[in-house]
Amino acid sequence: MTRYLSGAAVLAEARLRSDALGSGFGILIVEGGDDVRALGRCCANLDLIIPAGGKPTVLEAADQVHRDESDRYLFMVDCDYDVPAGTLTGRENLLITTHPDLEVDMIAAGVARDLVLQLVPRASNSEGDLRRITDAVLGHATALAEAAGRLRHLSTVESLELSFERLKLRKYRDKTSRCVDAARIARAVVMNSGSDESAGELAQRASEVGGGLSVCNGHDLVESIRTVLHQDFGVPYNRLESLDDLLRSNITRDALARWPGLARVRHWERTTRRKVLNV
Repeated sequence: MTRYLSGAAVLAEARLRSDALGSGFGILIVEGGDDVRALGRCCANLDLIIPAGGKPTVLEAADQVHRDESDRYLFMVDCDYDVPAGTLTGRENLLITTHPDLEVDMIAAGVARDLVLQLVPRASNSEGDLRRITDAVLGHATALAEAAGRLRHLSTVESLELSFERLKLRKYRDKTSRCVDAARIARAVVMNSGSDESAGELAQRASEVGGGLSVCNGHDLVESIRTVLHQDFGVPYNRLESLDDLLRSNITRDALARWPGLARVRHWERTTRRKVLNV
């Protein structure tokens, strides 16, 4: 997949595609290939979606659009924690995910239900079993992911530059009690970051940040779902190695219809009279 070196290069490709496809279509410019795999099957035409190669490149391209062509392109980026930090705001042609990233948006839209149906045998016994198991998986996974998400939130809002690269969340969840040790997570993040922050004070400040899916990072949430499915429901790890890909493959048109961002896309389509998604 092409990686564009600048926003100008992305726009040059977008202009070529827009000219070729005609005025009935818009071009959706996203961060990367995972976004294409998540949304591509629901695009009216796969040529309508361009992975820019990262959030900075998408935003750079959005800033360089000429006024007379602004109705051609819709840009989409992950919120991450930039909106609460005050460093990112939406525009008419800039769609920001409701949750920190697209993966969490889609899990919030109900994709977890299909994952559970495929991976937990007894979930197929009845609609009630499927609902209860899905609620349990998502509830316990959110409790684990939000512990790291609160720290990610603080790191962005307070410019702490903490590192989460080597964080293995499953190490901080008790298999028996299902309790999450948020204090140990804070200590691990401080240690891995080489930060001068007090882990105890950081954990205390993090506990005051709101929880739930709105604070969960997609990577953390998928890892947490993997952990809960294995520890609580006995799903072998070898079936969970490609959980990220399985999640994206379950983003059907029905799931996309429940996506929080769809209303924004449809508003843009109505305003510009250009089609992007075939939903």
